[in-house]
Amino acid sequence: AAFPPPPKTTSSGSANAPASRLNDLCVHHPEATYFVRAASDSMTGDAIFPGDVLVVDSAIEPGDDKIVVVWLGTDHCVKRLK
Repeated sequence: AAFPPPPKTTSSGSANAPASRLNDLCVHHPEATYFVRAASDSMTGDAIFPGDVLVVDSAIEPGDDKIVVVWLGTDHCVKRLK
C-alpha cells in the first residue's frame, strides 16, 4: 500500500501544513519544549539511536521509568530514570 500524498500548502503556511500538524502532535507546552539530537548509542535498547532528534518537554515532571535528558554544562545525556 502506498502512502497518501502530503497535503497542499500555501506560501503563507496553512494550518494543514505538515510542520504545523507535527507541532500539534509533539509540542504540548511550546514555552517548555526544545529539540535535542541523540549523540551516543547508550539508548538503542529504547530505540533511540545516534543522530535521532528528540522532542523534550521540560514541563513534564521526571518520574520512575521515564526517559530524561540530563544537562551537564553544555553536554547532555539521555537515560531512563530508575
